[in-house]
Amino acid sequence: MNTEIDATRPALGAAGLLGRLRALLRTGPAGGRVGTLSRLAIDGLPDAWTQLEAGGLYAIYAAGGTPACDALVWESARQARTRDVTVVLARDAARVVEQMEARGFAGGAQPAGWPRNLSVLAMPAAAEPADGEGAGAALRHAAPGPFARLTGGLRAMKRYGFRARSLYFVEGAQRWFSWDDPVVLADEARALADWCRTHRIALVLLLDPEAARAGTDARTDDPPLVRGADRAPRSGFHGVFSGVAQMQRTHGELLWIVDFWRAGDTLAAGEVRP
Repeated sequence: MNTEIDATRPALGAAGLLGRLRALLRTGPAGGRVGTLSRLAIDGLPDAWTQLEAGGLYAIYAAGGTPACDALVWESARQARTRDVTVVLARDAARVVEQMEARGFAGGAQPAGWPRNLSVLAMPAAAEPADGEGAGAALRHAAPGPFARLTGGLRAMKRYGFRARSLYFVEGAQRWFSWDDPVVLADEARALADWCRTHRIALVLLLDPEAARAGTDARTDDPPLVRGADRAPRSGFHGVFSGVAQMQRTHGELLWIVDFWRAGDTLAAGEVRP
């Protein structure tokens, strides 16, 4: 399935958005055992660095649209040990269709070896106001308030149903958060983590390192966001996740850098491997 979602449309004030987010939390299934759901499809890495659990929220800093990131998302979706998988791609519908056709989904075909209920959604970038549209257009395109982006993203996906023990990948998920305010950023992540636990959904957020590195010039060989002095503003944000890692190309080598990753009773931290 392929359709477009709008995860950026502000509709209410901060209080109303938070109330709507709480309503989303209340609608999910409660209780039940949280267990292993799947793993990220990265050859040569131990499960303790890549395991995904139902109810877990994970952040991966990786440049979207690159072959490495595409392979990570599609192979992880294909190998998922659940029949309900949703992939949200930060691209327009035509590019998403190309991605699906390249993997055998042309003409509505369902190739073997994929989850039974695979949904692929397009989340294109919001259009910028054209020159001459006036103050009204500028106001409509103003930055949403706290929780507006996050609530918009969850509402857009809710129409397709939230099933327990399903797996979600969201590319370009930095658009769901308030990066300019570390306190609000941490609160938004905490609410999303609660949502994952309530629905028993594993959610993997693909965050663009350049977009998340506010106020700096991100280059290919910059120090990774999950290590170093510039991680402090995001410590509250990272702390609510079940795992945080970065796929970083440095000096021509692709590295998997684990800030921390929880897998059952095991915690991996500070790990780096090609």
